[in-house]
Amino acid sequence: MKLPTVLKRFIGVVFILMSIGFLARLILSLPILASQFSQAVTQNIGYYWGEFTFTFLLNVFFWAVTFYMFRYGRNLFRSE
Repeated sequence: MKLPTVLKRFIGVVFILMSIGFLARLILSLPILASQFSQAVTQNIGYYWGEFTFTFLLNVFFWAVTFYMFRYGRNLFRSE
């Protein structure tokens, strides 16, 4: 990109901070995921397994977004 260095660094910092926020959200959602898994095992009804699977896949997606956002932000921050 042909952006000024200061703007690149600012965008990089914003991406890094956003990825830290996403990571905090993911860590806080782990107990919810664990309780959904426990309920799915206990009840053994398709609805609970579907709810757990949806939440699990959503968390996997957010883990990937967090990882790539942090990597891109770090690379953008270090670029000249």
